[in-house]
Amino acid sequence: MTEIHNLRARVAALEQSAIHQLQWWRPFPFHGQRGRLAIWREVRELWRPEAVIETGTHVGNSAEFFAGSGLPFDTIEIDPTLYALASMRLRSGSNVTLHLGNSPAILRTLPASGLRTFFYLDAHWKDHLPVTEELEIIFARWPNHLVQIDDFEVPGDAGYGFDDYGPGKALRLELIAGLTGASNLYFPSDPSSADTGLVRGCILIASDNLLDQAATLRKHR
Repeated sequence: MTEIHNLRARVAALEQSAIHQLQWWRPFPFHGQRGRLAIWREVRELWRPEAVIETGTHVGNSAEFFAGSGLPFDTIEIDPTLYALASMRLRSGSNVTLHLGNSPAILRTLPASGLRTFFYLDAHWKDHLPVTEELEIIFARWPNHLVQIDDFEVPGDAGYGFDDYGPGKALRLELIAGLTGASNLYFPSDPSSADTGLVRGCILIASDNLLDQAATLRKHR
């Protein structure tokens, strides 16, 4: 009877977790930000990615959008409940591979590639802040990369929200300053007041300068 009671308790906990997470289920990507969508459209036009890799699938809002691009798409989620929810949502995508695990560990198992690969990094949350490790792996294994980090501070525009978990754990330029390969940095060119949705900041890091001509981005000097 004790085993049955424990099993029921575990099932109830999983159910409550799933219900809690489903509040974030949305039919649109990028926190509903019009500016982010415009950036992606210019990335497709100017940088021409050949594959997409996402860390931090969550419930699959942005993953569903990337899957619809038709590009080969890998997405990584560490939480089993979120992984299960996203798996149901993405099950019909023949170009999609969903991975359960810690993003740096999974990135190391993916085949290194010369393809022009777009990375969307969104696996950071409180004590779990793998951004610098993710970048080190990407810079070493994907020579043709374009990395977009979600929830990043936009210098000069406090209206864009960003993650700050205390000393050394804030998503701002200081976090990536010492990384070899962190060049060609771009921020949204539009002010936060012109954006929609949650209005979270971001940064893009490119292996080349093709986005210098993008209207939606401004290069960091």
